[in-house]
Amino acid sequence: MVRAGLESRRTTLLWAVLSTSIGYTSPAVQPMFDTLQQGDMVPADAASRQHRWAELMAEGRTLRDQSRYADAERRLGSAVSLAEQFGALDSRYAKSLDALATVVQIRGRYDEAQILLRRALVIWQQHPGENAWIWPWV
Repeated sequence: MVRAGLESRRTTLLWAVLSTSIGYTSPAVQPMFDTLQQGDMVPADAASRQHRWAELMAEGRTLRDQSRYADAERRLGSAVSLAEQFGALDSRYAKSLDALATVVQIRGRYDEAQILLRRALVIWQQHPGENAWIWPWV
């Protein structure tokens, strides 16, 4: 495990890369990706990251279903940050972006949701795999 506080420079760098890659640099989106708090534990190995990502996604969806949108957004933002460690084109990253976009949209922040969905769409277009069913409707 690695302390999140030691990752602050990495978080800043990831935010810079993400905002550049989606062509959006508004500070309004940044808090969604700064969900790790000082002292939070981040799993160090791939199996632990996978397990933690799945937990965060499940918790986020449960909170969304309970209409606890702020809490859901925090969990899903953490899932996005963690999934990005699997790779910028990983399907888990796209799924995380999609789930977060749903909550952001429910909360009425449509421009931010659109940005997140566009990023997920880019990943799915490059690696359709299990998401190939989407294309007739896109």
